[in-house]
Amino acid sequence: MCRRPHEAMDPNCQQGTVQAGGGSVMVWAVFSWHGLGPLVRLDRTLTGNAYVQLLGDHLQPFMDYVLKQRWDFYG
Repeated sequence: MCRRPHEAMDPNCQQGTVQAGGGSVMVWAVFSWHGLGPLVRLDRTLTGNAYVQLLGDHLQPFMDYVLKQRWDFYG
């Protein structure tokens, strides 16, 4: 297709595309100097209570692991 120079960015001459079906995935992750934590797929928008639950379910076990590894390393 040939366009004139002034038509290159004209919205009437453009067509939008969607890659991979147009879906989206929301994830939560944690990492530190001492390692990578879990990558958690979120199936819904997080409320404050859901975020606190997520931290308890995933961040706390990761921090327990990291702190134990550091204690074993230094202890």
